[in-house]
Amino acid sequence: MKKRVFSFITVVAVICIFSACSNEKTENNRQSSKVDTNAVLEKVTTTENSSNDVVTTVNTDNVEDTSKDESVEVTLEGMNTKASLLSKTENMALIEMLDIGKLPMPGYAFIISSDKSKNYNVPDEFDIDDFEKRTNEYINLKENEYLKIDIKELEWFSIICDDQSIYSVVVNQTQPNTVGIGPKTILQSNYGQEVYDALKAKISDDMSFDDIYDSCKSVITN
Repeated sequence: MKKRVFSFITVVAVICIFSACSNEKTENNRQSSKVDTNAVLEKVTTTENSSNDVVTTVNTDNVEDTSKDESVEVTLEGMNTKASLLSKTENMALIEMLDIGKLPMPGYAFIISSDKSKNYNVPDEFDIDDFEKRTNEYINLKENEYLKIDIKELEWFSIICDDQSIYSVVVNQTQPNTVGIGPKTILQSNYGQEVYDALKAKISDDMSFDDIYDSCKSVITN
């Protein structure tokens, strides 16, 4: 009987010791987890703060989307972007016109301008009104937000050569000293590339809008 009581007491003691160790281990794990969690939270908070700083910086620098200050918005880079986007929308219009047979045979180069008196060497069979209508429709499409250009604020002209717009030049009428030129590259075209290379060789960033126009006109004439 005494042996049984002693055995029972021994079993109970072992269970208590095991339970205490288990609880201590669990508590240690909890403490460890708590520390790890705090470390992670601290890291996440730091990352979020860092990320927010970056976003704030980007938003501040993103003049074209958020700034209404023309003196900041009209930068050379911003105007070059507008010129490239204008050329892109013109090419969308030209693709449509090509599909329905409304473009002349390849081998031509001419100038289309917001100032109609500067239109130059335009083939008789080229429908200027239809071209401008299609271009404006693409510019104003809501689903093409990345192509948004306030064309009414700009004076512009473009070189159309072999079914594509290869060179667009834009200037904001309130700040005529900053002239935008684009795009940086064009689609493969033998004659188009020849004209494009000649234009790039003749034109520099420090030229005025009218000087660039005269240079483009001389390249097409030759």
